Amino acid sequence: MKKLKKYLVLTLMGVGIGVLLFLLPKAIKFFFRGLYLLMEYPLEGLGFFTFLTLFLGVGIYTEQKELKKV
Repeated sequence: MKKLKKYLVLTLMGVGIGVLLFLLPKAIKFFFRGLYLLMEYPLEGLGFFTFLTLFLGVGIYTEQKELKKV
């Protein structure tokens, strides 16, 4: 039974690493495609990051406010 658990854990770790290695090139391509678009249209990129920062800030603020209530 111990041997089975050991091989199950090793198999799951192998599958997880395999999936990460499979998705890594796609994530890199997505990141650089976004970076290229931001360099091509800087005003739109600035607006996007402004709204992103604003919404993240509001989300963090409301989460902290809810945590203080509890």
